[in-house]
Amino acid sequence: MKKEKKAQVSVLVLVLIILIVLISVLIIWNFVIPIVREQSENVETSQSMIGIKLDIEEVILFETGALKVTVNRGSGKGKFDGLKFVFNGEAQSASETIEENLLEELETKTYSFSPMKDIEEIDSVSVVPVIGDNLGMESKSEISKIIEVPNGLVSWWRFDNEQDFVDGNDGVLINGASLIEGRLVLGGGGDYFEVNEDASLDIINKIALSFWIKTSRDSGVIIEKADNYKVSLVDKKIKFSFSDGDIQTVNELNDGWNHVLISADVGGVKKIYLNKELEIFQESYIFNSNNDDLIIGGFAGELDEIMFFNEPLADLEVNAIYNNQKADFV
Repeated sequence: MKKEKKAQVSVLVLVLIILIVLISVLIIWNFVIPIVREQSENVETSQSMIGIKLDIEEVILFETGALKVTVNRGSGKGKFDGLKFVFNGEAQSASETIEENLLEELETKTYSFSPMKDIEEIDSVSVVPVIGDNLGMESKSEISKIIEVPNGLVSWWRFDNEQDFVDGNDGVLINGASLIEGRLVLGGGGDYFEVNEDASLDIINKIALSFWIKTSRDSGVIIEKADNYKVSLVDKKIKFSFSDGDIQTVNELNDGWNHVLISADVGGVKKIYLNKELEIFQESYIFNSNNDDLIIGGFAGELDEIMFFNEPLADLEVNAIYNNQKADFV
């Protein structure tokens, strides 16, 4: 009898041990492993996030409310699934996540956004890398990096590449013209930047042209669309020619970079600003549109930030463009 009881007890102990083992396996499988897996994924996500360094280089805010945000990614091998952009105004915010055309290491890209309907005035923009449901380190723009662009901008050649920053009026480098460190560099030997004919680049009754120029030469063509309009350098002064005449600045260009802005409105007033100062204005004019290509260049020197508007600009807008861009030139 004693032997039988001992055997029964041994069997019960064995059964209990098996049950305990099974229960332990179930606990580990259902609770411990998911926690470990989650922690492991979090560690991997954190490690990936550490390798992602973003910086908002510039925010372009158009008068229509549309935006272009330029983001640079630094060194680091981390991967991410998207970029979350957050737009902030006074007591208001909106966000949009980009999941395509993402940044590679050491790459800079510009992303375009439609107007934010719920925000009256944007004062800062942030970007955050997204991995799954996790967010990485935020990069926030300074207010000084938000550039407000007046209404009527048709094309903007910034010369980081041959493309039109605003729309489709891309150009081509001809006869040795080159882009060096974000500038159009011309040797004066027949080299230029050519933009195919487009009606949007014709002057009919109003226009504004803004650009930065650096040259040691006294003369040469800067911008020309046959007999529709031409901007040239004459005795180191800026001359604006059109169908029925021309006007010319009083002062000469400085030795370094100079900002030039030409504005003509429907009322007949033509103005030239040199380094934000009004140089000359004249009333009454006629423009004859044409089907010729736009030629940029025809002198030895450098050009940058060429902006073409189909609206005239007021003094405050001229000052704003100069102040927004001068840090790169003055």
